[in-house]
Amino acid sequence: MRRLIVLLMLLASVLVGFLYVYLGFGASKVSVPPIVGKELTAATKLLNGMGLGIKVVGEEESTTFPPNYIVSQKPLPGVSIRKGSSIEVVISGKGDMVSVPEFIGRKLDEVSAFIRDAGLVIGDVINIRSLLAGENVVIGQSIPPSKRVKRGSKVDLLVSTGYEIKETSVPDLIGMTLEEAKRIIQERGFKLGKVLEKIESGEAGVVISQNPPPLSPISIGGEISLTIRKQSLVEVREEKPKETLQEKATNQLSVSATQRKPESIKTEAEKLELAVPKGARIIDFTFKVPTGKEERLVEIIQIDANGQHVVFKKKCKAGDVISLRIPAFGDNVIRVQLDGEFYAEDRYPWKKE
Repeated sequence: MRRLIVLLMLLASVLVGFLYVYLGFGASKVSVPPIVGKELTAATKLLNGMGLGIKVVGEEESTTFPPNYIVSQKPLPGVSIRKGSSIEVVISGKGDMVSVPEFIGRKLDEVSAFIRDAGLVIGDVINIRSLLAGENVVIGQSIPPSKRVKRGSKVDLLVSTGYEIKETSVPDLIGMTLEEAKRIIQERGFKLGKVLEKIESGEAGVVISQNPPPLSPISIGGEISLTIRKQSLVEVREEKPKETLQEKATNQLSVSATQRKPESIKTEAEKLELAVPKGARIIDFTFKVPTGKEERLVEIIQIDANGQHVVFKKKCKAGDVISLRIPAFGDNVIRVQLDGEFYAEDRYPWKKE
């Protein structure tokens, strides 16, 4: 009887142990981690580290995840299961899906190549002025970056035209010095064009005209040409004869009239009338030969309604001063040439009394 009782107790112990092990009583448990969105290899490594396995039970197309990423899992995250258990997962398939790159911040021509390489097509390109980006920079895309779409899908782009004003008005530079005008041109984003010089009376080195004129429309980066005043190198004093030729002759000869013969007086008067024709005005001027060359051929040319003729032609040294009195009728231009090349000229309009 005693042996029977001992045998029954042993059988009961074995049964209890079996049930304990079989039903998992006492086995350690873990909480299922979230693995949706993880790449299959990374998810497997994570689960194995927790004492769990992984079992791929399906594959499906996904517009959210690239190929080989976990799309769904069972059991769900947070469920407690025994160590050694496996998590069933469905992964994204390869199919004909592509991931959309991020184009924002890239130049449009660069984005065109990226879109082709990604298996996509450029859709509508909308240009908009933006304070946030420069010209031809993508600032928006119709499909978010990293989204999975079918190969050949169109991606619309929003492109900045830049924040700079394309057209503005020409600043008024007249009256400024050349240096001031250059500074304004540079600060406003324009380019300095030709700088011409014109000889006229007034302060030298000052802008007297510009092209385009002030307030004209002009594109940013456009050229503005200037004409500045150049001081005349011919010092001119123009005066009308204060006395008639006969009076001048008489006055010049009156001092020595008592000592000269009458015929000599007539001769001097004739010479004066020949030098200064009747009715002419006088242009008195002085020209100083500039430095730079030891000797120059100086030509002074008078231009009027009858054409032009040379009133002075001679080789002169640097620093020499030439003084002339030129009879003139009507409007005149006095031109100076050095070594056969134009150097300077001034205009002398006829002033009617």
